[in-house]
Amino acid sequence: MSQSRQIRGVTNRAKALDWFGRRLIAVGGIGIIAAVMGIFVFILSEAWPLFRGAKVDLDSEYAIEGEYAIGVDPYYQIAFAAGGKGIDLLQLTDGKVLSRQRPEPLRDRLVTAAVSLADGIIALGTDDGQLLLSRIRFLLDYSTGDRIVVPEFTVDELLPLDSSAEALTEIAYREDGDGRSVAGALTETGRLLVVVREQEQGLLGVGEWVAERYELTQDLGGANATQILIDSRTRQLLVGTDRGQLFEWRLRDVDERPDYLGQCLVSTSGLHIR
Repeated sequence: MSQSRQIRGVTNRAKALDWFGRRLIAVGGIGIIAAVMGIFVFILSEAWPLFRGAKVDLDSEYAIEGEYAIGVDPYYQIAFAAGGKGIDLLQLTDGKVLSRQRPEPLRDRLVTAAVSLADGIIALGTDDGQLLLSRIRFLLDYSTGDRIVVPEFTVDELLPLDSSAEALTEIAYREDGDGRSVAGALTETGRLLVVVREQEQGLLGVGEWVAERYELTQDLGGANATQILIDSRTRQLLVGTDRGQLFEWRLRDVDERPDYLGQCLVSTSGLHIR
């Protein structure tokens, strides 16, 4: 009798809430399962391309005079290319040449090597053993309401690398951000040159640059160097050869000749290291 009275005491509102609650729990459980399954489907869809072959689609193509180094601004609107006469900047949307930079130091020289580095540094090696250090910055202009990328090209200095004025075929350049820089180059006759520079510190602030030039060709043992690399700390020099060898030097202070640490064979086929 007490059980019958308890059942009769349940109100319609309580029954409705009970019915709604049970279904809400069921729907919630189904939703959780669906969410977990959705996560697995999303992960699978993102990871699936890793198991497929790579594919590159050509978006656009433009003819440029530059052949040594190329780069693009952080917003992928303006590209630049270094060639024999200087640097060209072009709009990626239509290929229009925005400007052709022909610095005064290149008036009677030809660019024979170039490399694009971090912080907008562009190093240009010339046919008379010089290294032209330049920078390109990309500024933003919102004066029209839209974002417009404005390139700004400047020349830092012309650094002599080879006193015999041989053409430079490969170059490398690094700055450590603390008053030290290292430049390296291979000449057309296969000579390996390195210039180490440090900025003196005085009581009144920074002073003049102190530089020393070293030729490391004899350490190669007759191998033909094909590539030169300098680490970001400006303390290590790596050189690849056409024999598949990798030579290493430790770069010390300006007045200390780089220490030759040895070489190892990284390619048995004798291919050029690039």
